[in-house]
Amino acid sequence: MIDKRQSMENNSPLVSIIMPAYNTGDYIEESILSVVHQDYRNWELIIVDDGSIDNTASVVNTYTSKYSNIKYYYQENAGQAKARNFALEKSSGDLVAFLDSDDIWLPEKLSYSVGEFMSGNQDLLFTASYIFNNSSDLEDLSALSSMWVQDGTYVGHSAVSEFIKGNKVPMLTVMARKAPILQVGGFPNAK
Repeated sequence: MIDKRQSMENNSPLVSIIMPAYNTGDYIEESILSVVHQDYRNWELIIVDDGSIDNTASVVNTYTSKYSNIKYYYQENAGQAKARNFALEKSSGDLVAFLDSDDIWLPEKLSYSVGEFMSGNQDLLFTASYIFNNSSDLEDLSALSSMWVQDGTYVGHSAVSEFIKGNKVPMLTVMARKAPILQVGGFPNAK
């Protein structure tokens, strides 16, 4: 069997990673490093600082000076939805993934997600996730609790209703085509 990561080497789309941040100076470095250490390399990380008053900007700037594919923007505090929408406007990839500034990914997250995404015909996919307190918890994944979602394909309005009843989608697991998100007006601004 061919590993999906190997089979897409010649067809690796740019993934724009959307990261809103608000006063996460103590956590954001670990989040950024979880992107930098991905085994999938064709990505850009767009960080929108939503009015932080801590050291978030200085932590991020140590990485924007090292990596040209990490971009930092500041906006007055307006909430995660507005920060995500701003990042979507600045993104270059046709695929977007979401990672909050206090979450982390395992190193193969993008390669597996892109592999699954490219092998199907969907606008959005998501997976289960692990619940952890700090990175040392990740040494034994089998000991962690996870947040599972129902397997399946959801099509049409009635399917959406059924999906919403049975699932909590962890945002950090979502990968989507950017165009449909923009077509529906992005994230509702609920601040």
